[in-house]
Order: sequence, then C-alpha cells, then structure tokens
Amino acid sequence: MVPLTQGDILELNKILFSIELVKGQKFLEYGHVSDRIGFIEDGLLEMSFVEDGTEKMLDFLFPNSFATDYLSFLLVKPSELQIAALKNSRLTCFKKEDLDRLYDSNTKFQKIGRLMAEKYYSDFIQRLRINHLPPKERYEMLVNNAPEFIQQIPQYKLASLIGVSAEWLSKLRAKK
Repeated sequence: MVPLTQGDILELNKILFSIELVKGQKFLEYGHVSDRIGFIEDGLLEMSFVEDGTEKMLDFLFPNSFATDYLSFLLVKPSELQIAALKNSRLTCFKKEDLDRLYDSNTKFQKIGRLMAEKYYSDFIQRLRINHLPPKERYEMLVNNAPEFIQQIPQYKLASLIGVSAEWLSKLRAKK
C-alpha cells in the first residue's frame, strides 16, 4: 500500500523484533503502559478487561491482526486491558519510541502509521456494531470469520465475549 525503497525497508527492519509467547503468557498486563504493537504472525491471543471484579473477554486476536491497547499506546497511560496468549504465538513487534522516530524521519512511515490507525479504528467500530447483535448472531459471525480457531477457544471465554452463560452457548452449539 505504501511503496518502500530498500533504504526504507532497512530502516523499518531496524526497529522490528520478534517475540514468542507460550500459552498463558501476557503480551500486555493490566496497569502497564502498552509501549509496543505486535503483528500476530501465528497463534491466538485474547484481550480482556475487569468489570465489577470479573474478568470479561473483549476480543480474540487472530493471525494477521495487531495486538495492543491502542489508547494506552497513544496516550502513554496505564492499560485497563490485558492481552494474553491462548495458544503459543509468534508476533513481530515495534516499540512506540522507535515508531515515533520513523514518523519523524520519513513521511512514508507516517502514511503507514495512519493506515494502521485506520485499520485499528475500523476493527474497533466493527466490534461495537457486532456487540449490538443478538448473541446467536455474534457467535455465528465468530464461527464464520475464524472457524479454525473457534474450537481452540475455551467455551467459557467465548460465552464471555458474546455475553451469555457457558450453558447457553453449549445448548446453541448442540443445535448445530
């Protein structure tokens, strides 16, 4: 989407680093500043928050998507979210300070940053729209969008995401 020269690619590669998370390992912990963005190469992550003392699922992050608390990342404020690996995962990451340096050095990177922000925002709006659908439709959308991952997500976490009890979800799955 943004043509890069060999020099641009070298500059970008200087700031990228890979991490591997084992199942259960945190990419971002509650109360920590999200100072990096990870692009999920392989694996599955969960994004959660705490409401009334109960942990609730906000989203599941699949390959070819970004992992961060973007609000915490932009404002350099402690996160109210947690991101953890649901299965072993591999991410390519960059730190905010390095990205800011690239923005200052080359307008192409500013455009890449804008495109990433637009993608993150459109995903957020889509998630808001989905949350207004009936639970059965939310579940069916998940199944249709990521069928290879649904069986890897614990049923109680799926139920939390769509706002139903695990028992209700079990009955819905049994009808399929």
